[in-house]
Amino acid sequence: YTNENAGRTELPGEDRPGSARGTDAGQVVPFRLAVPADRMSPDAAKLESLRRRIQFNPADDYAAPRVARSLSMSESKLSRLFRSLYGMPLHQYVQSCRLERAASLLARGGMSVSEAALRSGYSSMSHFSREFQKRFGVLPKSFCLKTAKKLLPENCSKNPVFC
Repeated sequence: YTNENAGRTELPGEDRPGSARGTDAGQVVPFRLAVPADRMSPDAAKLESLRRRIQFNPADDYAAPRVARSLSMSESKLSRLFRSLYGMPLHQYVQSCRLERAASLLARGGMSVSEAALRSGYSSMSHFSREFQKRFGVLPKSFCLKTAKKLLPENCSKNPVFC
């Protein structure tokens, strides 16, 4: 299924604001799905289900061998189909969803950077911090502080408890 605007292969369905496709700059834009879910191939339907699961539970383990086994396909087929349908490798999509989740948790407040990272599926804080800065252009701590300044009263923003 090809999107006429982007020339990329996409899954059938409708625009979903929460779903994402990475671009070269790491920017996330909504998927535009071309045909109804009931007209998808069985493999495309499996991958759409996987994509939704990743989107809503990014902290889970999505190691390619395990995912391929659970979908009854080879790793190479999983890799090829996922990339053709979503324009990026499975691992990159998982990382993108994890970073979005972490940013969302930090923006809400009430959570430390470490806790947000762990809840988003990162076990290494240095890796999380590096990837977060690549994606959003700011370290998670700074993101938390900037968000707190925007959301909290002036007297509270100088010393947010959870950042």
